Amino acid sequence: MSAKTTDKSSRRASLREQVMLAALDCSGGDLEKIFTSEDLLVAAWKRDRLAFGLRGYEQEHPDSDKVRKELDSRGARQGSASTGLVSSGLLLRVRERIYRLTPAGLAVAAEVVGAEPDTRGKAERVLADAVGAIVSHPIFRAWIKDPVFPKHFRDGGHFWGVAPGNASQSHPNSDTRCGAHVGKSSPHAGQRWR
Repeated sequence: MSAKTTDKSSRRASLREQVMLAALDCSGGDLEKIFTSEDLLVAAWKRDRLAFGLRGYEQEHPDSDKVRKELDSRGARQGSASTGLVSSGLLLRVRERIYRLTPAGLAVAAEVVGAEPDTRGKAERVLADAVGAIVSHPIFRAWIKDPVFPKHFRDGGHFWGVAPGNASQSHPNSDTRCGAHVGKSSPHAGQRWR
């Protein structure tokens, strides 16, 4: 075997991969289950105390900075290895310090060295269910028949999980005036979209 091996079973999981396995542990593979950054920290530390332990106290205390760096690091480009798990779309930040595993994150975690053998099958089933929910949705089926439909966002809001009138509750950073982000010099500045 060469010095640079390609066999997945012979290499050790990276910190990023270990955090993804910890997220899988916290969620149990359930994409709806949320977990805190503290849950994630303890799960990662239990997996590898030396990697996630506080320097000098590795066996006694976890180091939250190590997990936080994996969650929030900013890479040169989207999806690069140095990009954080949240900005890569593998974890969803539900609220501050509260996360949820995404379908992409489940798929990545299932492929990591050290993942339980049945995790890959579970990931495939969950992803198949998610795709099935999209393609069987009435709005999507109507769009397949006529790509002009839905003509207005309000007509397709339920497909995106946004019911009429609750966009600001669904997205806490959103402004209720959709045109508020358009520059002042734009002819559409300050207009409400309907």
